[in-house]
Amino acid sequence: MVGEAVLKRTADGKWAYTGSVGHFSTWNADVLYESITMKGCVQDQNGQPVRNAEVTARGKDYVGSSKATTDVDGRFEIKVRPDSELALSAAADGTLYSDARMMRTEGADLSLGRCLVVAGDQGIRDFPMQIKGTTRSLEICVRDHECEVA
Repeated sequence: MVGEAVLKRTADGKWAYTGSVGHFSTWNADVLYESITMKGCVQDQNGQPVRNAEVTARGKDYVGSSKATTDVDGRFEIKVRPDSELALSAAADGTLYSDARMMRTEGADLSLGRCLVVAGDQGIRDFPMQIKGTTRSLEICVRDHECEVA
């Protein structure tokens, strides 16, 4: 175990888990957080590796996310939840973004078959939108690849 937290009464009379840890990451007070490692890479549109890109995995069938940063060769390792659906995306320099890749993990570590590709941000004014049909539902994904359903 890298750290330990103990349930204690705080100065204002409330209860909280407090402790000293050697890392800053997910903590759970009742069960060990299960994860697998996903390996992959980030490239630009010319196929060149992108270093220091931020890779984000967001749960689609669970609430949670994780982040990793690419190394000098554009490679990353990110912890994700096993047996889950998630959206994986990358961003670099505040101007380059990848499309969100929807995927399902299984119970073991995995390596992606192809790299995430980052390209220039079109900006909100260039975002194409079409509303068709009679379903009365609409999914919009803008900039950071998070979706809102309305």
